[in-house]
Parts: sequence; C-alpha cells; structure tokens
Amino acid sequence: MNDALAAAIKSNPSPVYTKDVIKKITTGNFTDNMKDIAGCDWVIEVVVERLDIKQLVFTDVEKYRKPGTLITSNTSGIPIHMMTEGRSDDFKKHFCGTHFLTRPGTCVCWRSSLHRIPIRRLLIS
Repeated sequence: MNDALAAAIKSNPSPVYTKDVIKKITTGNFTDNMKDIAGCDWVIEVVVERLDIKQLVFTDVEKYRKPGTLITSNTSGIPIHMMTEGRSDDFKKHFCGTHFLTRPGTCVCWRSSLHRIPIRRLLIS
C-alpha cells in the first residue's frame, strides 16, 4: 500500500466504509498504469479543470478502455461537448459528467450532466 492511500484511509472521516474494501483498491499513475483501465466498467476523470489536460487524459483513456465502459468527468465548469470533441461515437455514447457534492467516500448526493446525448436508461442507486 502506498503512502497516499494509507494517509487517506487514516483520515477522518475515512473514505472507506469497511476495511475489507481496501484490498480492492489499486493505486497507479497515468504513465505506468493507464492500460489497467481495460478491466474497468467505470472510469472517473478528476484532473485539474483545464480542457487541454482533460483531452490528453481522454486520448489515453480511449486508447485503453473497452467498448461500453462508462467514462465520466468530475468537472463543474467545462461543457461536456467540449470534452468529447474528437472522441469516438462509443466514447461519446458512454460519457457524462459527474459532480460529487461531497467527497465520494461520504457522498449522499451526486449530479449527472448529460449533454447532447440521447438517454435510453439511467439508473442511479
């Protein structure tokens, strides 16, 4: 376990509800571990609020993601259509904005921003 994860787990309130979920957390970085998203069902982008940086991340995400993977951005100010510019139809179809109103570990509410995307079914539980 790396130092950042250990510090997060020790924080108060802790971002984990039970200690058994810790073994399901894998840490990494964009350079060495981006390929690992191929096994994910949902990728949440949470980089700095700069469109150029987000687009660089999405280029790599699109390279390694499997078709149908949900991709979301935690942006609160960049329009969705700007972030999906130049992306594939499958990427656009599975992209939306998520903005956590509190830390994800204590989140009781979140907002989804779907822009110019036809919605067939949306499930929030």
